[in-house]
Amino acid sequence: MPCMPNKRGTCGQWHEVRFRGDVRDHILTKRIKPMITGYLPLLKAPDDKSSDWYKEFHNLYYLSQLTNMLLLSYVDSFYELYSKEAILNEKHDYLVLNEIVTIGQDDTMVIVDEDEVKSIEVEDFLEDIIENKFRAHAEMMSVHFAMIGLELEGSLDKKTEVNIKDLLKSTNAKNWYGVVKGFLNIWEFLFLYSIIETTVKKHLNLTGQVHEENLLKLIFEKYPTLMAKVEEEISVDSHAITDLWVLYTGFRNIYSHSHGIITKYAKSSLAGKLQNFKDSFNVKGIHNVLVEADKLFQNDMLVKDKFYLLQDIELNIFRNFIIALVENLEKVNISS
Repeated sequence: MPCMPNKRGTCGQWHEVRFRGDVRDHILTKRIKPMITGYLPLLKAPDDKSSDWYKEFHNLYYLSQLTNMLLLSYVDSFYELYSKEAILNEKHDYLVLNEIVTIGQDDTMVIVDEDEVKSIEVEDFLEDIIENKFRAHAEMMSVHFAMIGLELEGSLDKKTEVNIKDLLKSTNAKNWYGVVKGFLNIWEFLFLYSIIETTVKKHLNLTGQVHEENLLKLIFEKYPTLMAKVEEEISVDSHAITDLWVLYTGFRNIYSHSHGIITKYAKSSLAGKLQNFKDSFNVKGIHNVLVEADKLFQNDMLVKDKFYLLQDIELNIFRNFIIALVENLEKVNISS
């Protein structure tokens, strides 16, 4: 049956694409491969024959997926159930003026940018945290210490000021809902990178310092049939796979060593990797699955001295690659 897209990206499962013929008025159905850009976080379950490392990877992987989705679902569910209608009513003039919503001919309100509406809810929560949680917790701690004859020095005397608008400007996000999603994406990306790095090193019996960019080359050398299996799985060639790993390793280093800030050096370091990635994917890959490579890691989002928040589709690519790599690594490992 046709695949239904969802909020985290284009669908990524095997699905049908329907074409209407030019000569005869009939529908043709063609089966196509999973989309590397789509959100399909399904990792094959281990069985009795599965290796211990695969079982461990499977558990860690789903810990990350469930945690990430749970946190975002809380935000989305609260918005839908409790906040949406109130925001649309109370912020009506602001939303119309900023073209976040439009008014139809029958006076119905049409939401143009739902993320902007959700961001209003997120900002309200953040202001409440700043005003009523941070200082209130410090005051509560002071009371507890006073009850046992101790005085908590310093904390309540600090001048604190948290401006969420200034914090937003330090990122590449348009709104605070984008910040929340982006941080969840970064957390998941770093977690996935860490467990695949550890998994590959175990297979290679590597310890100590290793140049991470070389890990993929080494694992493909150890298992010569692995590359072809991964290529087939995600419909990209070996150059694209190599360039993908090098690029995402570059982003992993930025998050690990410069806390996600795009410095002058970081942007220069990424430039060649980004171009190789986009060139290789435009040969065989993303342009064949409805998304142009130029839509990814756009230059106007890689702003110097600002925090880079990973976009959904950029995380989808890495996650889907990791799934293909691990599942096929398990196959060749068992058969070897």
